[in-house]
Amino acid sequence: QSRRAAPAPTAPPQAPAALGPSGRTSADEAGSTGTPDYYQAGKGFGLGATLVLAMILVFVGCSITAFSVELVTPFGSLGKVEHCVFGLACVLPSFAEYPNSAATRFGQVTFIVFGFAVMILHMSILCIFWFARIPKRFLIKAATISRTLFAWSALDVMALSMVITLLEMSTTNFVPLTHSQVRELEKVLHKTLPMFTKGLACNISLGAGTYVIGVAVVLHYVVSRPMMNMLDVAAADYRKAKHVQQWDMALISSRWVLPPTGGNIDGECCNAQAGLVPLSSVSAPRLAASGTSARATKISSTLASTVCGGAQDSAHVTERTEALLDVA
Repeated sequence: QSRRAAPAPTAPPQAPAALGPSGRTSADEAGSTGTPDYYQAGKGFGLGATLVLAMILVFVGCSITAFSVELVTPFGSLGKVEHCVFGLACVLPSFAEYPNSAATRFGQVTFIVFGFAVMILHMSILCIFWFARIPKRFLIKAATISRTLFAWSALDVMALSMVITLLEMSTTNFVPLTHSQVRELEKVLHKTLPMFTKGLACNISLGAGTYVIGVAVVLHYVVSRPMMNMLDVAAADYRKAKHVQQWDMALISSRWVLPPTGGNIDGECCNAQAGLVPLSSVSAPRLAASGTSARATKISSTLASTVCGGAQDSAHVTERTEALLDVA
């Protein structure tokens, strides 16, 4: 007579994790308030220090003198004025013919918002992400807002357009003079004048603020790219985990769960509080890639008649679950 080999001893099953009020395990609920792994993965002194340095340079560059303008005529200098970016934003309406018109105020608000306010807000969000912690439920919105603010940060455009405008002013002949007109001026002033053709010249000189802003813009671009990539990865991980959690909750609410121990189970499977392991804990990555809730219904109905009907051990349960997910 043939003898059946004795089954190999199996490790004692682990007790199922207790589910919290939200339907997640206590470890998952603790992870939503703890520091996620992606904060520790890319943390270093370099990116954080560079981000802080870029923010400081933005404030310093916009506060100190960015340029100076001196008006020169054949009769002498008419005066010299200096401007910083913050000061220029305040006095911008005074350069218009109608300072309080809607168009002038709209231009002033546009200059302030897109010139430096959006960039400062963008770096503030990155600082919160890097040094503090953004709650997981806000990661997707934070990633979207960060990308949008980065695209709208126009401090580099403002600085470049300012430099180009000043260079054009320095070469523009606002009051052209002919040689005969210069001779007439010599008679009026009773002195010899050099031969020039500009009755009004603008002497332009760039201040330290312009160069500081240039450095800040470069640092902002260099440090923002890797930080936003990390924020996108964190948002993608949270989105994937959220989909798995939705699968878990759908299967728990449908009461189609897998037994943690071997042996046959008669009748309907019990709920998670009775000692059964959710399906997502058996094959969470496969569940995340399985698709829509319609597939979840197909999988759960198949598992009800197949897995719960005669699984011999936990390894067999996992194997049959993987096969069912492949079919679905």
